[in-house]
Amino acid sequence: MIDWIVLNWLELLGFVSALIYLFFSVKQHVWVWPWGIITSAAYVFFYLESRLYAIGVLNVYYVAVSFYGWYNWRKGNPESDGDLPVTRVRAKDWLAYLLAGSLLTLGMYVVLSRYTDSPVPWADSFITALSVLATWMLTKKKLENWLLWLVADSFAVAIYFEQKLFLTAILFVIYSAMTLVGYRAWRKTMRV
Repeated sequence: MIDWIVLNWLELLGFVSALIYLFFSVKQHVWVWPWGIITSAAYVFFYLESRLYAIGVLNVYYVAVSFYGWYNWRKGNPESDGDLPVTRVRAKDWLAYLLAGSLLTLGMYVVLSRYTDSPVPWADSFITALSVLATWMLTKKKLENWLLWLVADSFAVAIYFEQKLFLTAILFVIYSAMTLVGYRAWRKTMRV
């Protein structure tokens, strides 16, 4: 057991801190962001070692965007002098998200398929693009972030099992299940 921990300490750190991150995310607590930084920093190195390059770079993005999310959630809602409220994505913004997601997926696929030894360039690119968008929505407290996470996390489970990253695959099974819990919890707090 000790040998396994020593060999897999990055994945274990990422796993434990990710569960804490998920708890604070569902609760809409600002501590989601520092735990997101810890989780993402650990996973940057873990994914790069695992040759999942886009997802590794994605975690660099997570670290950076976590600082923004932390600031944005702490700033709250200046109009009501309170917490940043949960809102929905406007219909006109979905087209921008679809276009951004498509371009991100295609761009990352070209890079991964031509310049790396990624074993799953399409999946790596697709999961990464969805995750970028979902994280951005999370910083803005958009309810639909949970729906994008459900799709991204479900795809990730299959990829992580295929790559024999079992602890991370289990984490993403938990993430997938918790997206429904998070969606319901956030929807209940929405102001009408």
